[in-house]
Amino acid sequence: MAGGLNGGLAVVKSGVSALVFLALVAIAIAAVIFIVVLVLKVSSSGTFSSGKTPAVFSGRTVSCVAETAPPPNIEEALDALDWFQLEQLVARLFEIKGCAVLPRGGAKADGGIDLVVQTESTKAAVQCKHWSKWKCGPAVVRELIGSMVHENLPQGFLICRTATEDAKSLAASHRIRIIERAGLIERIEDAVAQPDGPVIDALFHPPKLCPKCGADMVLRTASKGRNPGEEFWGCSTYPKCHQVLKV
Repeated sequence: MAGGLNGGLAVVKSGVSALVFLALVAIAIAAVIFIVVLVLKVSSSGTFSSGKTPAVFSGRTVSCVAETAPPPNIEEALDALDWFQLEQLVARLFEIKGCAVLPRGGAKADGGIDLVVQTESTKAAVQCKHWSKWKCGPAVVRELIGSMVHENLPQGFLICRTATEDAKSLAASHRIRIIERAGLIERIEDAVAQPDGPVIDALFHPPKLCPKCGADMVLRTASKGRNPGEEFWGCSTYPKCHQVLKV
């Protein structure tokens, strides 16, 4: 009886061991299948649940987010132009409208006209008043009118920061169009949106040129005179050209 009982227990133990072994094998197979499926899924998609493409640095996975640079500020760039650079910018704005532009200003006496713009049917005088001239009055308009009569030019443009109402009224009666700073900015925005290379360069990358001879200007420091130690722009061809500009 004891022998039969012991034999039965041995059979039971053997059966239990087999079941445990089979269970462990099944768990191991399931784990391997899960790992293989996960690896194949990541390899094929290259993404995780966030939908962002991962980049690995020093064993860490991080998401790459593109950053866009802020657009350049047109108003700040415009205010930074010197008077000769402003003339160049205005010339580019007329040129992209199909006008031929003849410079008349620079450091030489311009007779009240900085540019002459020409289309197939007419010519017009252009006078640019730099931003140091905050408000243009009737005297500026009269000067332009006199120049237009002398040059036999039927139309004119006055570019300025702002103008008085009297100046605007006088200009309108003599076929002169006043373009104030706000209007000039609108025209620049339209040109930059195209985009137009010459206008962008004239505004954001203006060359520092001598208004008298067209050569490059260089930054110098006064060693004598009224303001020793003060910086100024001088023509690179000095002593051939003595043109200077304030910083």
